[in-house]
Amino acid sequence: MRRLLLNGSFVACAGLLLWGCEAPEEADAQAVQQTDVASQYIVIQGGTLIDGNGGAPVTNSVVVIEGNRITAVGTAEQVQIPGGAQIIDATGKWVLPGFFDAKANWYWQYGEAFLQYGVTSAIVSGGRNNLGLAIRDAINHGIFPGPRLFQSVINIGGPGPDPDPNRPDNYQAGNGTRTPQNAEQAVAIVRAVHEAGGDIITFANGNGPPELFAPAVAEAQRLGMGIDFRAMGPQTRAREACEMGDGLVYVHTGNVGAQIATNEENWASYTGLPP
Repeated sequence: MRRLLLNGSFVACAGLLLWGCEAPEEADAQAVQQTDVASQYIVIQGGTLIDGNGGAPVTNSVVVIEGNRITAVGTAEQVQIPGGAQIIDATGKWVLPGFFDAKANWYWQYGEAFLQYGVTSAIVSGGRNNLGLAIRDAINHGIFPGPRLFQSVINIGGPGPDPDPNRPDNYQAGNGTRTPQNAEQAVAIVRAVHEAGGDIITFANGNGPPELFAPAVAEAQRLGMGIDFRAMGPQTRAREACEMGDGLVYVHTGNVGAQIATNEENWASYTGLPP
């Protein structure tokens, strides 16, 4: 921004020196206008564009970015370049949409590496509690660079096949998992995560009956939250999770084979990841 402002001021001063008859107010107005245009528009020009929607590659493409939004995409013949825009020459390069990591394990120091490899958005399915919210918000406010993060905040576990009174919900601030004993508690956790600013909710790992999780899934859907489900069982697996509705992202369900095997009963207690 500073460089653009200096460039704009230099052009205005040069105009005054060359013409001498231009009013200072007019020159200042032109400098401000030129700086505003340069800071508002960025154009990526000349690269081969892959649109991410299955379309054919677009050679000699033009991508116009206004503020933080892409406003025009096409060939040089189709897209008009705004006057005074900052031009990035992408000749000989590929231009792709940012990659989306749909199942990220995240720590704050990963931000630069994600961006360097083109990952501009990530779903953090493992709850990072308030730390996750702080990192997400810091990135969104430009405190340090990183991809756009969607945080789950808290994972909702389960009490197991035989609820154990010695395994209560011993949650402490900073922990990443809650252990509800019934559906009402699970629904309350979903609401608390939503009120805290969570983007998604993760159910892990199916270590409870479907009737414990299903009402909480329905509440998350009602609130418009994304849903991750690690349906590894033994009580809730992919089949039971699928019956809870559409729009769930299934995480670590490679052991879905336990439910489509000819001898399913032999795998009824299997909860490990597949070899």
